[in-house]
Amino acid sequence: MNSSFNSSDNTTDIFITLTDNAYYYIAAYLIFLSIAGTFLNGAVIFAFIRFKTVQTNANRFVVAICICGLFISTLGIPFAAASAISHTWLFGSFGCKLHGFVLTGLGISMIAIFTAIAFDRYIAVVKFSANWKLKTHEVTALIALCFTYGGVLALFPLLDWSSYTEEIAHISCSIDWNERSLSSITYSITLMIGGLLAPLIVIVTLYMQVISLVSDSIFDLHEGLILIFHSRN
Repeated sequence: MNSSFNSSDNTTDIFITLTDNAYYYIAAYLIFLSIAGTFLNGAVIFAFIRFKTVQTNANRFVVAICICGLFISTLGIPFAAASAISHTWLFGSFGCKLHGFVLTGLGISMIAIFTAIAFDRYIAVVKFSANWKLKTHEVTALIALCFTYGGVLALFPLLDWSSYTEEIAHISCSIDWNERSLSSITYSITLMIGGLLAPLIVIVTLYMQVISLVSDSIFDLHEGLILIFHSRN
């Protein structure tokens, strides 16, 4: 494996050249992921559409995640696999921007959907009530909001707030994490906070309340069983 390093006032470029076998191993792995992801995610989506008994609100979130996975498997991974076989990015500047936008947007959308699932579980367990239960149109709107959120955050580099560029092995594209301009740094911070840190805090907070309530319920049940046992003796 060879590497090169180039530094200027605003950017640091790091390039890695892998061995031929390494590129082919990566390509084979990516092809496997693409085929498996397409089949498995497609099967879940098909089952949800085909069988009405599984069309629950909880499963709508699962299907939304599978849709993200299906798009990644069909629109993201194959381009990287083809580039790995050729040892270089094949699809030009426009293809790089599109590739980075799709993967970034879908990745953020998936994290947002996991946050929505945590919110749904919180309502179902902590706020258990018919008045608090999410309705189908509300779940659909929440999923649409997650996709919109991911798309908007991923759109900014196309509008010159940071940029998408080839990653160090030149087989895929992502945010230019190495650029040191103010625009790139502020976007990277925004993306890390809005796309990862904030959702993670929400997920952890909501599930902690769910776990706390379940633990209290188990403790109360245990105490009740002890009282019943003692009363009978």
